[in-house]
Amino acid sequence: MIPLKLLLVDDSAAFLRALSGYLGTQPHLQVVGTARSVDEALALIRAGARPDMLLMDINLPGVDGLTGMRRLRAELPGVAIIIVSLLDGQAYREAAAAYGAAAFVSKARLNHDLLATIHQVAAHR
Repeated sequence: MIPLKLLLVDDSAAFLRALSGYLGTQPHLQVVGTARSVDEALALIRAGARPDMLLMDINLPGVDGLTGMRRLRAELPGVAIIIVSLLDGQAYREAAAAYGAAAFVSKARLNHDLLATIHQVAAHR
C-alpha cells in the first residue's frame, strides 16, 4: 500500500511535533513536511513537497488557514485539505466548507476523529 502523504500546517511547533510523531506511527501515512504558516507551506511545496493531503489550522500568522487554502490550491489543485482547529463551531465549519475544505476536525476531538476523517477524505479522492 502506498502511504498517503501529509503536509501539516499549524502555528504551534509543539503541536506539529506531537501530531507528526503520532501520524508517523501509522504505516499508511507519511508526513512529508510541517509548516507554521501558509507561506512556509508554499515554500515546501515549491521546493518539491507533493502532499496528497494538508492538515491545516485556521489561526496562522500572516494569512489565515481559510484564505490560505486558495493560495495552496493554486500550487496543488488536487490536494485535499482538512481543517484541524480549536475554533469549533458551526460558523467555522461552514466557512471551512465554503473555502473548499474536504473536512473539519476539532482539536478537542482529535483522538476520536482524525484518523477516520483522513481515511474518509482519502477514500473520496
